[in-house]
Amino acid sequence: GSAMTSWVQSNDGPHFVYADASGNLRQFWYTISSGAWATQSVMDVPGAVAAGAGSALTSWVQSNDGPHFVYADTNEHVQQFWYTTATGQWANQDLTAVSLMQP
Repeated sequence: GSAMTSWVQSNDGPHFVYADASGNLRQFWYTISSGAWATQSVMDVPGAVAAGAGSALTSWVQSNDGPHFVYADTNEHVQQFWYTTATGQWANQDLTAVSLMQP
């Protein structure tokens, strides 16, 4: 019952992101340079919030950054995860909280 999203990165192979049974986002991708599949949790960052049951999941890749994922958490807040190429790290943001703080 997991949501899943995918894309093909220009310097690599296909990438898939899904929510596991605990709501943690996991990435599964094919690395062309090694000719092997790899997997990792993208939620190993401070403040990471699990996806809610049945949450939709969407993604895109920005030209000046890495992949971005958006989903709803268990509190129905919209969360965004993205890979920052400048730092080589994953980051996250509660978009619902940010938008509620706007004047």
